[in-house]
Amino acid sequence: MGSSYDAAYAIGLALAATGDGLPSGRTVAQALQQLAGGQTRIQIGPTKILAAFQRLTKRDSIDATGTFAPLRWNRDGSILGGTVEAWCVGLVNATPVFESSGLFYDVGTATYSGQYTMCPP
Repeated sequence: MGSSYDAAYAIGLALAATGDGLPSGRTVAQALQQLAGGQTRIQIGPTKILAAFQRLTKRDSIDATGTFAPLRWNRDGSILGGTVEAWCVGLVNATPVFESSGLFYDVGTATYSGQYTMCPP
């Protein structure tokens, strides 16, 4: 869930950084770069969103930290780092079940970690 949370905030922040023009995939991808390397450190979340918007609309970069790690992208909008957790999603006795599979993937190093646990049927 953390990576989805971070992604939603990152898109909103990048939209703010695109300025007054009509946003496009290219301008949003470019604006993602403004979420890293700035002097103002912002922890992603509802209490800091206004401060982030204020900096970004002035064309200032921020240093955004998500739920797992700092948010970093390359020029084409691809994420440079972060951890993705594989989850099991299923039904047990007609009740939705969500639990970690125990497997993690590090986007920056392209490595897996953890111990995979078979998901419930």
